[in-house]
Amino acid sequence: MDIQDLIEKHGNQSGLAKHFGVTRQYVSKWVAAGKIPEKYLLRELHREVIAELEDGEPSKSTQRLIRKIKAGLRPKPDAEGF
Repeated sequence: MDIQDLIEKHGNQSGLAKHFGVTRQYVSKWVAAGKIPEKYLLRELHREVIAELEDGEPSKSTQRLIRKIKAGLRPKPDAEGF
């Protein structure tokens, strides 16, 4: 997902700014830099995953992401195997 995709999704820079609760000038800086700050990308990804799960139709990429998260949440055995 890149900055242009999100701008198209939300209509324009002002729409994207409203979506994230920032100013249009802030979004303009993102466009100039060619990227969105990671915390906003993660927030958008979170929204998309939740929407897919609520719809009951998670995409293959969402299913893979969920498996990776679950695998990362498993406790790792310590040196003694506990």
